[in-house]
Amino acid sequence: MTSPSPTPSPTPSPTPSPTPIARHPLTDEQRRLWFLQQLGPQDSGFNMYLNRRWSGPIDARALGAALTRLTERHQVLRTRFALDGEQPVQLVEPVRDIQVTVVRIPDAAEESFTAACAPFVNAPFDLGERPPLRAVLVSAGEHEHALSVVVHHIVSDGWSFTVLWRELLALYREEIGEGPAELPVLKLQFGDFALAERTRLDGGAAEEAVRLWSGRLAGVSALRMPLDHPLSPIHI
Repeated sequence: MTSPSPTPSPTPSPTPSPTPIARHPLTDEQRRLWFLQQLGPQDSGFNMYLNRRWSGPIDARALGAALTRLTERHQVLRTRFALDGEQPVQLVEPVRDIQVTVVRIPDAAEESFTAACAPFVNAPFDLGERPPLRAVLVSAGEHEHALSVVVHHIVSDGWSFTVLWRELLALYREEIGEGPAELPVLKLQFGDFALAERTRLDGGAAEEAVRLWSGRLAGVSALRMPLDHPLSPIHI
């Protein structure tokens, strides 16, 4: 009589690995903004925001899902800016669910919406702690709302902010079943542009530009502006 063969143990499922954090250099403009933010960490002057009134029902869960998909699509929206040694770098974080903060107010007066949005719009970002993006939905009942999306200028500008808003609406409509977003595939991310710029500048483009403009501006006299008082030589 033969002994029964031992039952093989099931092969354990592999543990999924976390998405690695991508690392990119900063563009020269980002380095300027990063440096100025370090000088005034409580300054919210570089915050950019879109405030939009919204009439009719709104789904906060679908809005958060649309924002999450937007950060998945645009890596720069889930990027934080931290020091690597003595140099700041872009660190692209894995995709995480974006939570839309919901604030309820008793009336739909414009002043009430503005007052409710103001703390979120004016709060400074810690660029090294987390990606500089937040959203708040202010609701006065079921049919009157204001949506505020806030980012730091280091990840956006006026033109790209309009793209962000257009794509957010398309993704939201898809989330609530109104039709596909049909957004084009992105071939490049902002980190690709930053890396290309750094490669070009490290290859001598910066020195070449200095030589070019030093030659063109040689001998040009100082521009005298009609100021109401002399400019102080000391800047604080």
